[in-house]
Amino acid sequence: MTVKMDTRDLLTAALDSLTIQVATVDPEDGRILFLNEAAARSLSGSREELIGTSIYEHFPDRVSAGRERLRQTLARRTVQHFESLHVLPDGRERHFESSYTPTMNEDGEIVAVQIISHDVTELRRAEHANRRDSEIWGVVSDDLSLTGQRLRAILENAPIIISVSDLDLTIRYINRVPEGIEVGHVIGQTPLPLLTAESQQTLVEAFERVRVLKAVTECRLQGTSDRSWVARFAPLIHDGEVTQVLGCSLDVTEQMQLQAQLASKRRLESLGTMARGIAHDFNNLLTVILGSSGLARFRGRATDGVSSLLDEIDAAAREAADLCEQMLVYAGRDQASTKPGNLNQVIDEFSSLTRAAVTANIRVTYRLQPDLPATTCNRAQLGQVVLNLINNAADAIGEATGEIVVSTDVFEVGERLTEFVPDPPAPGRYARLCVNDSGRGLEPEDRHRIFDPFYSTKERGHGLGLSVVLGILSTHGAAISVDSAPGAGTTMTVLLPLHETADLPGDPVSGTSFWRGGKGTVLLVDDEDLVRSAISAVLREGGYDVVEASSGDEALALLAAGEPPVGLVLLDVTMPGRDGWSTLRELRETHPTLPVLLSSGLPQSPPPGDPFAGVLAKPYSPTTLLQLVAERLKPSERAR
Repeated sequence: MTVKMDTRDLLTAALDSLTIQVATVDPEDGRILFLNEAAARSLSGSREELIGTSIYEHFPDRVSAGRERLRQTLARRTVQHFESLHVLPDGRERHFESSYTPTMNEDGEIVAVQIISHDVTELRRAEHANRRDSEIWGVVSDDLSLTGQRLRAILENAPIIISVSDLDLTIRYINRVPEGIEVGHVIGQTPLPLLTAESQQTLVEAFERVRVLKAVTECRLQGTSDRSWVARFAPLIHDGEVTQVLGCSLDVTEQMQLQAQLASKRRLESLGTMARGIAHDFNNLLTVILGSSGLARFRGRATDGVSSLLDEIDAAAREAADLCEQMLVYAGRDQASTKPGNLNQVIDEFSSLTRAAVTANIRVTYRLQPDLPATTCNRAQLGQVVLNLINNAADAIGEATGEIVVSTDVFEVGERLTEFVPDPPAPGRYARLCVNDSGRGLEPEDRHRIFDPFYSTKERGHGLGLSVVLGILSTHGAAISVDSAPGAGTTMTVLLPLHETADLPGDPVSGTSFWRGGKGTVLLVDDEDLVRSAISAVLREGGYDVVEASSGDEALALLAAGEPPVGLVLLDVTMPGRDGWSTLRELRETHPTLPVLLSSGLPQSPPPGDPFAGVLAKPYSPTTLLQLVAERLKPSERAR
């Protein structure tokens, strides 16, 4: 039996047989007017359920995009093509190519839009896979074609020197050479002319070991340009024989310089440790000398001749103490004490030493500004600066006839002077010291390195003089500059900050007002027998009772016993076993207000937060000792 179908049914059947998705929607609101079976399946529903619903509600994440596509179709009135990624209701992601075709009535009005979509997910996956495979093979091909170029780039930018040489040291390939040399001048040559004589022999022996032993060999090479390398040579073997040598050399110049600086630093640290020990012992001896000379002066009713000899002993002891302080500062271990001083007076005090250091062919002229304001300084150190600068000027003149001019004045800094080191002086008023010589002058490279430790332009000498000057000036907040040129002499200029309101110190107390009349008991703690004997004698001469202890533990035991009651402790800081600081902390547990004078041949600071403890630096004169004891002894003990 033949069943006839109308055109609409035939069209629907035809559309249902297609795998592409066909839908007709209302252009105004996207309402579905028709869809084939393929479209219904993609939306997970039946045709009857889906017709009449809005296409937008099935793709909530694509509402804006869907409306925009309909808008473009209506505006352009022609077929529009789109590609998009849809998330289907079952959660699957699919790629679609879609065409939007407007359907018009007889009046040209768009009454519907036909949407035909084709799932191209698998096609896109295949294309992506092909593209990926193509890229991979492209990279492989590119790598194969560029291997030589890349290898060359790696070698040329390697931080080490890589070379291939014949057994006779002839270089056949090298990736880099020291600065100032072209690679083309090295290929076909041996590296021997670039090395010192000792390193030439080392290299020849290294190649011989590689050839004979067929083993990797390492050595250190020194170049004639002051560059250093650690080199490693390996055999290149063909048919069992070494035919060439592969070399890898690392420039270790900077590392060796750092090692040398570290070794120098360690030497200075060792010197500092030794200097502290020497200064401690030496200052103990000077304390004995000053104490004994003070007692001799007070007890002996000395004649004028003997008194002048004692004055010379005291002066020599104080100068020796200054030398100890300088030694500690030069060793970089301590900060020197400073006080207001006059630069002109310092120059005058050291003039005798200057005359001894300058030969007869050199004239020294002084042009010192009168009434030069005071500057905070350490007299011994500032004198050492003056002496070093004059000695340096004399060395620059040498055996020729010449002149050194030493001048002082007040200098106003208006803007930062960048040529000064270690730091440019800030604007303000300074005491200026200039030392000018008529010597041979300095080359630019020497002028820039003149303050480096262990650098010297002299044929003999260690080069520490100006480095020490710079260190001293740094502790004074001062600065120095060098103005020099070959054949034009040299001028060293020092700027020291002024303290114009500071009163210059007077002479130290030297009278006898503190001799005798003292009352109370002093506990003297020192591990040196000579020091205890001399200081005990001074204290007893001053009227005090003295209890002696040779260690911190012995002192604490005497204080615990309470007899006799102690009014003040004179405590040495540096002692074996329990030192002065440890003893002080222990005695403060039971005697929180007992006056203590910490005494040391090394610079010390008063203990923080302890108003009943002070510092007495060795060496000290008897008068200084008795004055401080009188000021600090407990009033209750003075009355005894």
